[in-house]
Amino acid sequence: MSGVLIVLGSFTILLLTAEIWARRGAKPEWTRKLVHLGGGLIGLALPWLIESPWVVLILTASLSALFLLGERLDVMKSLHKVERKTRGSEYYPLAIWLVFVIAADRKWLYLAAVLTLAVADACAALIGGSYGKHRYEVEDEYKSVEGSVAFFIVAFFATSLPMLFMTTLPRATCVLSALLVAMLVTIFEAISLRGTDNLFVPIAVVFVLQKITTKTVPHIAMQNVALIAIVIVVLLIAHRIEWFNAGGALTFILFLFATWSLGPHFRWVVPVVIGFAVLVIARVFIGRRDRRRLRVTAVSRTVIVPFLFLLAANTTSQFERFYPSYIAACAVVFAMIFATMINTRIAAYRGWAAVTFLLSLVAGLAALAL
Repeated sequence: MSGVLIVLGSFTILLLTAEIWARRGAKPEWTRKLVHLGGGLIGLALPWLIESPWVVLILTASLSALFLLGERLDVMKSLHKVERKTRGSEYYPLAIWLVFVIAADRKWLYLAAVLTLAVADACAALIGGSYGKHRYEVEDEYKSVEGSVAFFIVAFFATSLPMLFMTTLPRATCVLSALLVAMLVTIFEAISLRGTDNLFVPIAVVFVLQKITTKTVPHIAMQNVALIAIVIVVLLIAHRIEWFNAGGALTFILFLFATWSLGPHFRWVVPVVIGFAVLVIARVFIGRRDRRRLRVTAVSRTVIVPFLFLLAANTTSQFERFYPSYIAACAVVFAMIFATMINTRIAAYRGWAAVTFLLSLVAGLAALAL
């Protein structure tokens, strides 16, 4: 009970401080990040203050409801006066509860995820907003290279330090794992829209760390090299043929790396590489009148079904069962993208990505049923 009172008291003081600062003229982004950073630092103590995940659920759900109510009633200026549309405040407590449950007794894993959520994201927003000069397009908003670099650096230390000081893992494993996680969650943060990074980033930290830290050092090193190579190649191609914007390219990078990392024996990555290469060649020689670049939403909708079949196979270790569904879904995705290249009416149709999602889902489920 004392732990609950400490948490509630700390959050009350934090929110009151942010509200007073906001009403005295502080910039909304600064007061929002004060709550973001302070809330994360308070959340770091949860495993030592509260044992029951149900108690944590009640606390975090209450905070999410409070933040949502504050937005609806147009109060809590410290959180809801930023110009951009975001649901990050509501996602934040939910993310902390999910990490609390998944990490269980592995306090180092919990700390790595919450530190990345609290500190890296706040640093990226503040540095990007104050010093960001080199901007890139993500959907209908822009982010800065400087902010992403700040996020990467902080995320690396946020994940490596808990491993180095709280586990018996070899140092090389800690450093290389942290490097891989920092690169991946930096991409996640870059492409997350409307505050969803508050949910996806900590979950990604937990998911990747608990898998990669069980591997050998050469394996982890190879994953780092593969990710760097994929980033370089895809960004160069995207820039050269003007097919994706930056956000769309980064989304495809995550999907391509997932096929390499989660699928065994190259069988899962090769079809995607071949399909991508064919589409690149077609883009170069056929072109299309519609010069709009693929963005985050379009790319994520088209690749989400193949990714889910891949994730199901990896989670259950039933790779043979889900492989036909994965191939069927990939075939639909590449066929639909090719159709947008040769038919301007399809390319101009705003719902083509949603149609691709539905068709790939039907094809994948049909293959699974056979």
